[in-house]
Amino acid sequence: MQLKNFLFALGRPFSPFYSSLMAIRALLYKQGILKSQKLVVPVISIGNLTMGGTGKTPMVVYISKLVHAMGLKPLVVSRGYGGLASDLVNIVSDGVKIRLSASQAGDEPRLLAESLPGVPVLTGKQRAVVGQYAVTHFKPEVIILDDGFQHLALQRDIDLVLMRADSPFGNGHVFPGGDLREPMSALSRAHAFIVTGNEEKLDVPPELDEKTRNRRLPARPVFRTSYRIVEIVDSKGNQPVLLEAVLKMPLYGFCGIANPQSFWISLQNEGFQIVGFKAFMDHHSYRLEDFKQLAAQAMKNQAKALITTEKDLVKLRGMSVDFPVLVLRVELTLDHTFQSFLKDKLQPLICADNSVFVTKK
Repeated sequence: MQLKNFLFALGRPFSPFYSSLMAIRALLYKQGILKSQKLVVPVISIGNLTMGGTGKTPMVVYISKLVHAMGLKPLVVSRGYGGLASDLVNIVSDGVKIRLSASQAGDEPRLLAESLPGVPVLTGKQRAVVGQYAVTHFKPEVIILDDGFQHLALQRDIDLVLMRADSPFGNGHVFPGGDLREPMSALSRAHAFIVTGNEEKLDVPPELDEKTRNRRLPARPVFRTSYRIVEIVDSKGNQPVLLEAVLKMPLYGFCGIANPQSFWISLQNEGFQIVGFKAFMDHHSYRLEDFKQLAAQAMKNQAKALITTEKDLVKLRGMSVDFPVLVLRVELTLDHTFQSFLKDKLQPLICADNSVFVTKK
């Protein structure tokens, strides 16, 4: 963190220049000078203004399931960051079979494919191209764009911006002087803001109270997520393990995600006995040597097992590890007010006659 802050301090003089470039780019797209493609089906973008993890992957899973529950056929389009597959369009899952490994697809698209059986997941750098391919070959009724807030070459009908509860605006400076991808004015494109993370127990984090929202955010709805443990599984057999038993044992945590502190805090909040913790870089590719070192450190701290995230699990498959590895599976959810918001936004886009589509039981 100290190195990150030091680098941001060095880059601070260049922030206004980069901020202006991003603002001009957005204006050129808005005025049609830079072309963006409109698809014949609604596009829901899930993104953020800050760099780093805000829970986009679990949000994509949640939105996909919610859209499916509305009786609609969703499809997910992602960039495929970190994946080796480099075609214009890479089919991670065709909705029936998962075709690409985590190393080929990227860890997040692979996790999305595993978490969303029946939902096609496609990747590609030019998401307008991927979106058009999806419409032609898969006939989805809604496309969900993963990490799409800055990807203006593909028009979206609903823009959802995620913000971390503990740091919704980062340090307030645009890259390279801070962790904002664009100036705050970009938030005017959003249709709603979603606060993620378990760090704050308040209904509304102090940074997003009514006074601050009126000053810093456009007049848009603000929703708050919650998380619950779905299950804990053994990484070898992918079999559930009793939560009560795991809570009684000392554990050594590790992860390779953008915001490792959020996982550590979640483990603490849920009452796990964490005797040590190792954070790897986001999208870290695990090697057997990593596990030997983790196991050695866990045993030194008298831990009975390692515990990690679902995102890390997709990169562990096929590795032979002697020390037990547990995986915490969590589920993101929002209350009925968000569900009503999304349904109201989607309904006129789906139904030409403005009739109400039926929610599946």
